[in-house]
Amino acid sequence: MGNRTRDRVIYIQTDEKLQAEFEKQKEASGYGSNADFVDYLLQVSEGKQADGSRFTVN
Repeated sequence: MGNRTRDRVIYIQTDEKLQAEFEKQKEASGYGSNADFVDYLLQVSEGKQADGSRFTVN
């Protein structure tokens, strides 16, 4: 995604099922880091609510 300064941290809690789904979708997307994948999810959502159980845009 480029060289950006990331000086803020976001902590979340999840269960194993949701974490596994996140990792599965991240791997399928080709993004290497959680931060880049979350950036992508935020960009494609364009302010719409994301379904937290599937990481898809409603």
